[in-house]
Amino acid sequence: MEANGVPPKPSSPPDNSDREVLVITSTSGGGNSIDHSESVVLDSSSRVRRIDIMKNAPIGGFALAYCAHRLYRRYCPRRLPVFTPFKLTELYFFWGSALTLSCYAFVSFADIIRDRDLLTIYLGGDAVAHMTAKQREEISSSSDQILFRGTRGVTFRSALESIRVGLYDTYTPFQKLNWWHHHARHDRRTWDAWAGAVVATDVKLNQRASGEVPDPLAISDLDICATHLADYSSLEQYTQMDNRLSIAFGMSIPFAMLARRTGLRMLYLPMNGLQRILLAAILYQSFVVLHSRFENIKKIKDKGRYAAIVTAMFHNSSFDKAIEEHRRIVPPELDSLFRDD
Repeated sequence: MEANGVPPKPSSPPDNSDREVLVITSTSGGGNSIDHSESVVLDSSSRVRRIDIMKNAPIGGFALAYCAHRLYRRYCPRRLPVFTPFKLTELYFFWGSALTLSCYAFVSFADIIRDRDLLTIYLGGDAVAHMTAKQREEISSSSDQILFRGTRGVTFRSALESIRVGLYDTYTPFQKLNWWHHHARHDRRTWDAWAGAVVATDVKLNQRASGEVPDPLAISDLDICATHLADYSSLEQYTQMDNRLSIAFGMSIPFAMLARRTGLRMLYLPMNGLQRILLAAILYQSFVVLHSRFENIKKIKDKGRYAAIVTAMFHNSSFDKAIEEHRRIVPPELDSLFRDD
């Protein structure tokens, strides 16, 4: 009892509602179950996250290097001819952006490696990349037999088109650009084939005879998974594009140097523009796309369901071995660096 005669209020337990994240998984009966064994307790203390320091370290490093380089050139001007028309600021921006995106991609990939379901989905794309054209055709034919027969097939094709394109006609220019960023590395036929294969495998796993597409809450997951598999179907083609861009940029260097020596603006200005376009294309194709690919996989919500689909789709018993091999990429001493708890 306090001095004023009012009994003290009983102390309430600390509110940890914002500190626990429960993983909800779908059951075969259609309901949801809460798995407390996979709960994650978030640390809300105001400490600097080491993960953010690592991801953004190149920014500070390249800024310091740029300042030192500028100071050095102030007292020791360059006497040799330049190989490219880029200013010092442009060069440091390119290499800083490339290394920063690589760090972000590595951190995202580390998150995928630590999650068995996400890693399984990622390895599905790797399996697609190593498949022969005949094996891909067999998977596509198997899904066609389940989904694309009769009038139901016409309805399902229309549903796939609505999933892939969505409300494209109503998108803003930025949203359309973002859509192309995610879907430009495969054609419609390839995406339809893999989306159909994903749904057909889900139908067989759940013994659903109707062949309907997943409920609207899973449509975004289907788009991400099908896009991931379709992208890896064309992985060799885009790897060759990366090599061609690098070769083209390397071959442009002597021609650009020769054009600058002539002093003719009509020669060296187009070459300057071409080199900048090539360098921007290399940055996008080799670094932006890689980071985006990993981030998209992490956005899959019903990851357990799609991991089961990918495993069943490829009948691949070697996924366990591949998972262990990939987990060695992030050893225990580095794994603690990526954890936020």
